[in-house]
Amino acid sequence: AFIPATWDMYDLLQGVIQAPWYHMVFEVALILLIVKIYVSQSFSPEKTVLTEKEKDALIEEWQPEPLAPDVPDDHPILRSMDKYCIEGQNGKYIKVNGRSCINMASFNFLSMVG
Repeated sequence: AFIPATWDMYDLLQGVIQAPWYHMVFEVALILLIVKIYVSQSFSPEKTVLTEKEKDALIEEWQPEPLAPDVPDDHPILRSMDKYCIEGQNGKYIKVNGRSCINMASFNFLSMVG
């Protein structure tokens, strides 16, 4: 069958014919993968319903983990808290050991935000 050169699909057909074999194998594999993904069902494990006895057993054996680890009494940060006493509310100035200081621990230490 003769395909006229003015036909738009002629260039596409020539491209398919002249393409290397590994290119065609790769494209066919991709098309098959897309079809497999489209046709296959999504994974859904069987839903098992626990009996009241199983629920109670799970609740009884559950042990909560601590939210924070225990801190030793001789930790350096705890010792430094004894040296510095911070008074007052969070604002531009705070009092540290009775001295008024600029609060550099805040992003608003210049009180430029409202």
